[in-house]
Amino acid sequence: MYISLLNLKHILMKKINYVLISYLLIVFSCQKTAENESLTYDCKLEQQYKELTNSIIRSIKIDNDSLIGLYSKISVISSEDGEFLYGINFGLNRIEKFNLTNETYIKTIYTNTPVELRQLPLSEAKFINQDSIILFGSGGRMVIMNEAEKVVDKWDFSKLISPNSDLSGVDPLNNSESFFFYKNKIYVRSFPPLNWDKDVEFYEKPFMLEFDPVNLKVTKLLGMFPELMTADPNNYFYNDYKFSWTKFKNNPGELIISYRRAHCLQILDLSSSNSTFVSAKSKFLNDFELIPREYNSQAGRNILVSQGIYHNLIFDSYRKLYYRIVSHSQPLRNSTTNRINSAAIKPFSIIVLDDKLNYLGESTISNYQNYSYLNPAVSSEGIVFPVYDNDENIVSFDIIKINYEE
Repeated sequence: MYISLLNLKHILMKKINYVLISYLLIVFSCQKTAENESLTYDCKLEQQYKELTNSIIRSIKIDNDSLIGLYSKISVISSEDGEFLYGINFGLNRIEKFNLTNETYIKTIYTNTPVELRQLPLSEAKFINQDSIILFGSGGRMVIMNEAEKVVDKWDFSKLISPNSDLSGVDPLNNSESFFFYKNKIYVRSFPPLNWDKDVEFYEKPFMLEFDPVNLKVTKLLGMFPELMTADPNNYFYNDYKFSWTKFKNNPGELIISYRRAHCLQILDLSSSNSTFVSAKSKFLNDFELIPREYNSQAGRNILVSQGIYHNLIFDSYRKLYYRIVSHSQPLRNSTTNRINSAAIKPFSIIVLDDKLNYLGESTISNYQNYSYLNPAVSSEGIVFPVYDNDENIVSFDIIKINYEE
């Protein structure tokens, strides 16, 4: 059959275009798959257990019949005027401020005074100084207020985010950190349009967004869960999606992440998104009970009560240490009363790491019944825990020192 040069050129171009498009589709497909794959969990457990002792170095009791206590979170801020402790009760919309140095109550700050906060259920607070208290509430609304109860700045992420296959929105997490500021950007925990309890694909999506507060836009998504969360397609660990994080003080461009059931800490580079892992295993945690990937609130609550976990990761700027809080396993029910035990009051210990994340040891808190492991804070003297006191008019705190140099 006769084919003109023009027709031949046309046929060749179609074949070249077909091959090129096919190649690009294959490359794009491979890149897309790689983005959504879980992170290799390269965890080498290297340290040997070392027991560290601890002691209560100061007990504080403040008697004032106007105090509420029962704090959702406490924080300590140092200034030239002394050290100040803030205790926030999310349910009652109030912050109680104390002078930790002379053990006195100063004032109550009401978080629902500003109009922007009146109908906002709060789940997270970060205390920077008296001019900056950052409050994060359901629906992704973040407000910065000062002690005079005036709003300094605010963002409603639900109106600033364009949902896609990797991002449905942001929301604060109870007893976990969900945001931080770095180089004029806000980094916030993000969630894909999937169920954390049912969909294994949830753990193949980015878990954090970078937000530009000046131009009011999301600049990138980043962060990958380790493959630990996707290794079993049919079962998962309750609250796998929750974790604690803190910026690496030796390199603020890196984030240290503590997952609930990961013996190693993840170090995430915020610019490159590369990750490494470093051992920080507790003597008291080994195996974790998995449950089927389905919504089962009762099974989940039972896990929270009975199963030990790695909880908050806290940096101690005074001693240049990291504390990894570890709750221990316990029976589901009290052997005497047969009532279900508390998930907030459990045996716990504290792993101590130096500023390079070298393991220094682990200290068990013997009188754990007096505290909740959920919300300690760091002061110049040690680790501050609110104390459960039967006297409603007294707010109590213990400051615990861990002897990591012994």
